[in-house]
Amino acid sequence: MKTITRFLKFTWMMCFLLTTFLFVSCSDDSDEDDNSSDNSKIVGVWQKTKEETRQGSEAWEDVTEDCDLDDTEEYVSDGDWALYPGTVTCGSANVINGSWELRANGTKVVYTYDGFQDEFESNIEELTAAKMVLTHSAGDIDDTQYRDTYVKQ
Repeated sequence: MKTITRFLKFTWMMCFLLTTFLFVSCSDDSDEDDNSSDNSKIVGVWQKTKEETRQGSEAWEDVTEDCDLDDTEEYVSDGDWALYPGTVTCGSANVINGSWELRANGTKVVYTYDGFQDEFESNIEELTAAKMVLTHSAGDIDDTQYRDTYVKQ
């Protein structure tokens, strides 16, 4: 009888410990939509280091021009965003302002530009504390895609 009682106590204790361990080790599923860690990675000033393009599933082609390499983009924690063309410009020398927001569990950054009503989105291929790689498509018939690589300043 004592053996059965000890066995039951032991079994109950093991179940209790296992249940406690599982409860404590589980994370809160509500964290899935929290982009705060990615937000902190993206906030700052980023300098473009490479531009690439491709059509469909072709290989990426480097189309970087020297005039693009001094462009910077600034992501502010309050959601403000700005593109600063460098001193050597390929096109417009105007600063472009707008806002940014991470979506799709941190896999996309969505921009709104001042003076435009539409949203524009880029896919985040890589985002670390020092490097960011974004892709977006031109929305044309040829399925032209662009990939930009940045380093954090």
